[in-house]
Formats: sequence, C-alpha cells, structure tokens
Amino acid sequence: MEILAWGLVGLVQITLLSILFRITPNRVIVFAQSVLPHLSLAAVVAIVVGAVGDSPLLLVVGVLQIAWIGGEILALRRHRGDAAEGVASLTVAHSNLLHDNPTPRHAFDRLLALDVDVIAFSEITPEMHSQAQSHELAHQWPFRIDAPADGPRGIALWSRHPMSDSSIDVVHDCNAAFATITAPDSSQWRVIAFHPMAPVSRTKLRDWRPSLSTVGDILLRSDLPALAIGDYNATHWHPPLRNLYRRGLRNAHLTLGKIHRGTFPVGSRTRPFLPLDHAIVTTDVAVHEADYVTVPGSDHLGITVALSASCVRP
Repeated sequence: MEILAWGLVGLVQITLLSILFRITPNRVIVFAQSVLPHLSLAAVVAIVVGAVGDSPLLLVVGVLQIAWIGGEILALRRHRGDAAEGVASLTVAHSNLLHDNPTPRHAFDRLLALDVDVIAFSEITPEMHSQAQSHELAHQWPFRIDAPADGPRGIALWSRHPMSDSSIDVVHDCNAAFATITAPDSSQWRVIAFHPMAPVSRTKLRDWRPSLSTVGDILLRSDLPALAIGDYNATHWHPPLRNLYRRGLRNAHLTLGKIHRGTFPVGSRTRPFLPLDHAIVTTDVAVHEADYVTVPGSDHLGITVALSASCVRP
C-alpha cells in the first residue's frame, strides 16, 4: 500500500511541477493537469497511509501537496471582480452541440429561446445547420457566418445585429469564426467563436497549445472590445489557458467568482466537473453576468455572458 501511495504522490508532484514550469509534455500529464483539484484525493491517500504505516515522510509530502493544490485553487480568486452595473451592451451564448447529438432540434429549441444578441455554435454538422436554419426562431439572428462540418470541427456565429469584417479562418487545427458586430448602443465588438480540438493525441496536443496562444494574440491586437467564446478543451490548470490570464486577458466566469463550476461531461449519470468552456475577454470589457445553460443532447453545458465596454484599454 505504501508503494501505491508513493506512486500517487509521484504523479501529483509531476503534475504540480508541470503547472509550475508551464509545460504540457504528454497526454497523461495534460489529463492530470485538467483534474488538479481532484488530485488532492491522492494526497489524502498518502496522508492516511503515512499516518497508519508510520511513514512520516509520506505524511509530510501529502500535507504539502494538499497545501500546494489549495494554493493553486485560491490563486484563481485574484481574477475575481464585481459584476458591472447598468445595462449590458452585448449578450452572447455558446454551445458545443456535440456532433452526434441525438436531439439537435431540442438543442436549438433551448438555445434559440435565449434572449441573447449573439450565439456561437461548436460541432455543428451540415444536418444540424439545416435544422437550425429552418427553425421558426432562426430569423431573429439574420446575420450569420457558418462553417458546418461532419465531426467536431463545425463552427458558426449568428447575430441579431449587423456583422462586418467576418470570416472563417483556421487557427492551427481548428476553424474559428470571426466577426465585428455592432451592438444596439452602436458600440462595436470583435467576437470570435473558437473550438480547438481536445489534446487526446500527439498531433492534437501539438496543435492545441499554439491555438490558445494564437487566439490570445488576436484578442490583444484588437482595437475593439473583444471576446473569444467557445469550448477551449482546457481547464484553469492548463498552462496554455493560464498563459492567457497572465497576459492580461480575463475569463468572464472567473471574474464573477465562478471558479468550480464544470461544463463537461454532461450525462444522465455524470455531473460536469471540468471547466472546458470559456468566454475570454479583453481588459476593456466589463462583465455584467456569466451563467450556464443545459443544452439537450450535448455533453457540455452551454455558457452565456452579458458584457459592456468599460474603458480604454491600458
């Protein structure tokens, strides 16, 4: 049992060091990074085994690892701020629809019933796209940029308000939808729908890291208030996402203190515990609301945000 406990301690320590040194060396470590808070259970096992087996070193290491993990969690609170007051300029929703969603019609019933200005869709297939276009509420979002695709790479961005400078571009391994949207108060916004592939293979891991960095570059270069919303396939513990925070970009849900809410996996017997879906905004954006929505047939919760332009970016 002590050997097993030391093995768990070793995994936790490697994961903590990889986060400290901002590296994602392989798929195993990337997965361990994604579930960092839950690795505290491995440290608890070490503490129990160390106490029962009279191994003070194992006990001390387990305690230190729990303290380290706790520190990483508490550190996220520095991103917390107050919800902006007044009326939001732009409301945006995103859903990873799940490309083999068995009930896409119900998913669109839910999403198109939301009172939002912009909807971003990930994993939208040609069949889903056809159903969305024929939906009785679809006319409320007449400005669209669509790139449906079989499998998980489809992307779309729908707006109630005029779009300009819109395009579908490839960001390393994924399609992303870009548009400048004029809100009802005449403010202009740069909005990106973004969905990098999950780092589940060596090739996808190689592309996943720079795709997050690139979307950060795009946001920081924008002269307008900017938002990149989507399924990032990254949690707060992954170095590529943490690097966006270090560069001054903000996570809308973290800003309102929603640290622990997961968006994946959703299932009849599972409760989402991985926060993979995010709305990343520039510093000249004020966050009024950030919430979650259940989307029938999807394995992700959808996310919604209400935003306004706050000030000139420093």
